[in-house]
Amino acid sequence: MGGDQRKDQLQIDLDLLEELIYNQSPGWSGEDHASREAEAQRPASSPKTHQSSRPDGGRISLFTSSRGSVINASELTDLADTMKSPQELFKLLNSGSGFWWLDVSSPTKQEVYGICKAFGIHPLTAEDIVTQEAGEKIEIFPSYYFACFRSYHIVEEPDGVEYEPLNVYVIVCKEGVLSFSFTSNAHALHVQKRIATMRDIIGLSSDWICYALIDDIVDSFVPPISQLEKDVDTIEDEVFIIRDADTRPFFKSIERARKASNALLRLLGDKADVIRRLTKRFEEHDNTTLRVNISMNLGDVQDHVLAMTANLAHFERILARAHSNYLATLRVNKLTQDVRTNRFLGKITLVAGVGIPLQLIGSLWGMNVFVPGEETGSLGPFFGIVGFILIVSVIMLGWAKRKRYV
Repeated sequence: MGGDQRKDQLQIDLDLLEELIYNQSPGWSGEDHASREAEAQRPASSPKTHQSSRPDGGRISLFTSSRGSVINASELTDLADTMKSPQELFKLLNSGSGFWWLDVSSPTKQEVYGICKAFGIHPLTAEDIVTQEAGEKIEIFPSYYFACFRSYHIVEEPDGVEYEPLNVYVIVCKEGVLSFSFTSNAHALHVQKRIATMRDIIGLSSDWICYALIDDIVDSFVPPISQLEKDVDTIEDEVFIIRDADTRPFFKSIERARKASNALLRLLGDKADVIRRLTKRFEEHDNTTLRVNISMNLGDVQDHVLAMTANLAHFERILARAHSNYLATLRVNKLTQDVRTNRFLGKITLVAGVGIPLQLIGSLWGMNVFVPGEETGSLGPFFGIVGFILIVSVIMLGWAKRKRYV
């Protein structure tokens, strides 16, 4: 590393980088590249110590604007093997023409520290990456800025899906970009495809790659939020017409929707502030047309984040209201059922109250002894007793109705 390098330029220590590659594969050297070239023609086997966390099968990818293509590999040694010699890799990273982007998925602790040391990254930045710092932030250093963005990956659960946090760490300098992630995701692959299709109409730079990663992470929230919107609309429509037999599944659907809403809202929480800080940095440090355009694009992404955050907050209010309304509906239904039950029991009580005195009257003339009128030989006493019973019944029913017992 030359002493005449400016402080705002990244200083790549090629000796440390070569040492890192040798440590991964002690038998690797530029001299045996020819023998390894034939080996590379065979189907690639899975790495021994890592599982690929990229959908395209490579754990490490390198894009350079000078070559205009992406090199995928499972290890740093495989990345170097794709060149004619080890020096070719170093020339790409330290050529000074154009820029590069090195993306590493599921890195080991040694890889993170080794790469950061070789590229002159501050130890605090390396520590944040190794410890998988969860908070989204932007940190400014003399030769680069460090950004941590939070995405998500879906975990299938018996009662639905969980949105687990996924952190993407990006180190951006004038010469290139370093990005790290510890969980399987397709953000880097999406940005690489975007570069391949739009490179002729966009101004590529390391700052643009950082913007594209942020944009892809934010766009990844659109599908779950759209699905959540449909679920919320369905819940809102069914809250007053759901059957009592479907109470438990309905409560489960509200619980899943609120859980998803809170998880997505938490994941989006700090993005607007981080994007605002990044936009402010571009506006203060560089007023070139390219960075002005990136600032405008970041402003659009920020508006998108704010809109999604507002939508999620609105969904939460709708779900809270639907939950409260459904509980109120259940209480009203239960109260109505209780009133009907009480009325029915009241009628039964009234019938019993009227029937018991009448039964007493009938029992007095039904005793197995001589009773008044038994020797008359006419039906007068019978009709008299029946008439008396009817009169008593009418009097008691009239009294009950007056008292509003029926």
